[in-house]
This record gives sequence, C-alpha cells and structure tokens, in this order.
Amino acid sequence: MKNFINKSALTYLLIVLTFSLTLSCSSDHEISGQTNDTYLSIPDIYFETKLIEQGIDSDGIVNQQMLKTDANKISILDLNLYDVIMVKLAI
Repeated sequence: MKNFINKSALTYLLIVLTFSLTLSCSSDHEISGQTNDTYLSIPDIYFETKLIEQGIDSDGIVNQQMLKTDANKISILDLNLYDVIMVKLAI
C-alpha cells in the first residue's frame, strides 16, 4: 500500500510540474499583455520610408510603427523598384 501512495504522489507531482511548465512556456507577448490594437510594427526602416513617401504611413515619421487604420486603407501597394533604379541611372 505504501508503494501505491508514493506512485500516486509522484504522478500528481508530474502533472503539476507539466502544467506549470506549460504555463511558463507561453510567449512573452501573452504574458505581458501588450496587445496593440492601434499600431503595426514596421521593423524595416527602408520599407517604412517608402510607405511615408507614398503617403501611406500618415504620421510621416520613421518610428518603426504605422497606424492600423492607415494599413486598412491600402488597396494596392506598388513595390516596383524598377522606376527607382531607372531614375538613379538617369541622374
């Protein structure tokens, strides 16, 4: 009987540890609760510069973020670099 109690205690301990590890392995975003419903992250400063040049990023500041409302207004995004290269070659 003593053997059975030890196995039950060990099983209970393993279940508790597994549950604890599962909770501790969630992403930092979920733990900190930092959901941002206002801004999108734009980590590429060159891409954000192009968005500003095209009038898409309305704040006009390269700050690695963009309003989600600005993004929702986009229906066409032209990322053709051919025109940019041709302008540079003509100079």
